[in-house]
Amino acid sequence: MLDLRSIRSSWDVKVTARRGATAWQLADILLRQPAIDTPTVAREPGVSPQNALRAITPLVNAGILEEFTGFDRNRMWQSRDVLDALDDFGARTGCRGT
Repeated sequence: MLDLRSIRSSWDVKVTARRGATAWQLADILLRQPAIDTPTVAREPGVSPQNALRAITPLVNAGILEEFTGFDRNRMWQSRDVLDALDDFGARTGCRGT
């Protein structure tokens, strides 16, 4: 079981984006909001809606995010690593039944 710090640290070697790229800001956001859409990406790090996908793509390519709607429009992505860690934490603390 990985904690969120370990997960985030492991992403540093998986993501191929330049330093300062919005993808890195998005990686930090995923720790508190593991399911996102392009409006969220545009709002949170403050990029244009057109550039939101540019932040998402490196994380998808690294296997950090996966699209889960199957839609062509109004798509959403999730970080399975973060969701699993949160589920594990909930199960360990008795806050979530398994």
